[in-house]
Amino acid sequence: MPQALAGKAALAHIRNRFPDLINFKAGCFKGEYVRSLGTKDCAEAKRKAHRLASMAALSQAQAESQKEAQRAGIDHAKANNAKAYLGRKPSFEREQLELVKEMLAREVGTSTIAREAGLSRQTVLRIKDDPAAAEQVLASWKAREGEKRKTA
Repeated sequence: MPQALAGKAALAHIRNRFPDLINFKAGCFKGEYVRSLGTKDCAEAKRKAHRLASMAALSQAQAESQKEAQRAGIDHAKANNAKAYLGRKPSFEREQLELVKEMLAREVGTSTIAREAGLSRQTVLRIKDDPAAAEQVLASWKAREGEKRKTA
């Protein structure tokens, strides 16, 4: 992105984010001005911008490679042992699941179910979309916890 466009985008962001602090469309408030704390040397400003862009690109590349390595590790664990990676532990217990299923059968609203069961709305919606998957996740985690108790 050319430097001029980046500057305009930054000003637009500031204008949209802080309309009460800085009014760029009508100019500055009377007696106030915007002061840049940067250098007046154009070459130095370009070097700073380039350094910042390089660091951002490196950070993004590192994050992407980290996600890729994590995904490869998960796939490897699943290939070697189906029980090795179960994903995130469910945020609900068996009693809560039964309560949600019963209330869904009575066609109670999602927010009401979430409040009564002590779950988030998103969890209730996930159970509503696929109750069998919720059962399976809960059962697999219970089996894993049972195995841990036997070995301990």
